[in-house]
Amino acid sequence: MYRLATVLMGVVIFFGGCSIKSSPPPAEYTIVLQKLPRNSSESTSCQEKSLKVLEPFGANEYSTNDLHYVVLPNEENRYNLSSWSQPLSSTLYREMLRVFEKSGIFGSVANYASVAKSDYILEMEINDFKQYFSSDLKHSYVMADITFTLIETKRFSIVAQKEFAEKIDAATLDAKGGVDALSAAFEKIAADATGWLVGVCR
Repeated sequence: MYRLATVLMGVVIFFGGCSIKSSPPPAEYTIVLQKLPRNSSESTSCQEKSLKVLEPFGANEYSTNDLHYVVLPNEENRYNLSSWSQPLSSTLYREMLRVFEKSGIFGSVANYASVAKSDYILEMEINDFKQYFSSDLKHSYVMADITFTLIETKRFSIVAQKEFAEKIDAATLDAKGGVDALSAAFEKIAADATGWLVGVCR
């Protein structure tokens, strides 16, 4: 009897394992900017200054790996089998740091962990970065909305502030369609933010 129970338990575990393996694996997504701005050929007052870029802040959901979406008008959920490969705020920070380093607007660019003093600090607030579905689930778009604030460290005063927002339709009604559209929106915001900084530094 004991041996029969052991065999039956082994069969259950075996087939249970098979059923788990047959389920679709979770998908992880990230955002990598393909087009970084060229070094600014325009001479500006910031090219002899240093910039420290702070980590983005915003709602708690942006500091997790959860991939959220909204069914209009107000139902918010997260994908069960899709997520960010790392917290969204960390991904956006990594990419914006690359953008500002590559732009050549400032003489030097440091990350938030640097102990070096800087002439300016740049804050980034994530206001929105999600996929939206119509109530009938037949249409989807994304909203990417980030506010940039440039602060002079000597007086801790705001030099300039600008909000950039992009709304783009998703090509497909799933997580991948949302991520692709968010990537395109973020690429536009990164380019516009770079141009804005060049203007501020004239």
